[in-house]
Amino acid sequence: VQDLLAALRFAVQPGDDLSLANLLVSPLLGWSQAELLEHGWRAEKVGLWDHLRDSGDPRVMQAVAALRELLARADFDPPQVLLHWLLVGPWRGRAKLLARLGREAGDPIDELLNAALQYSASNTSSLQGFIHWFDAGEGELKREAEGAGGQVRVMTVHGSKGLQAPIVILADACGDPDRSLA
Repeated sequence: VQDLLAALRFAVQPGDDLSLANLLVSPLLGWSQAELLEHGWRAEKVGLWDHLRDSGDPRVMQAVAALRELLARADFDPPQVLLHWLLVGPWRGRAKLLARLGREAGDPIDELLNAALQYSASNTSSLQGFIHWFDAGEGELKREAEGAGGQVRVMTVHGSKGLQAPIVILADACGDPDRSLA
């Protein structure tokens, strides 16, 4: 979700160096931290987006072309359409995110899409408005326990409230294990 939000934040404000750096090293664009350091090093007071657009490196030029396409679409597409394009369009975001993070990442991705639809149903659809709405806590992502499929899930007591499982292990985080031996 944070990787997709970084893409939306960049689309709203290309001068946001932090969002752009997060997007570059996300599975969506796939740069390594070393590549970010190599290609992101620039003179003081030069924005990262401006710096990248001036580069002649083929890897950077490929990223800039993809980012320009994102910016062009952001001017016209509502949040849910842009997210859908990021996930199943030429960026193949869903496949890249699931490859790096595992199939468990599918639920939060789907919930982000649902949140974008919910936002668009009750608000004037804009990327900046959606980001503000989501950051304000109006869009809450929850993962259902259904279909855990033999996986171990580590949850807080609050997060697991109301869930049932064949085996539940509740750790005693309040006691001092060293003092219990006495």
